[in-house]
Amino acid sequence: MTGAARRRSLGWPGLYLKVPGADSPLYRKACKYLAVFDGPTPLYIYFCDKKKLMLAPVSMRVSVNDVLVQELKKLLGERNVAVVDNLQQ
Repeated sequence: MTGAARRRSLGWPGLYLKVPGADSPLYRKACKYLAVFDGPTPLYIYFCDKKKLMLAPVSMRVSVNDVLVQELKKLLGERNVAVVDNLQQ
């Protein structure tokens, strides 16, 4: 395991977030963080109110790094942010 990001080898590669809903202030603030770190990594968002996992549009892809992951974990909680990386065995 490298850095602050929790990495998993199962599932589609990307950054996974769990948020209360699309109208949530937490989600809106997370989107502001994500906009700063534009990059190639797919973003998956689980909306608790709809109980649905959504693949975010390509325009919301991010550059995953320790700073972004730590800030998202502070905002959303440790268990609500995960990085999935298929390169790890």
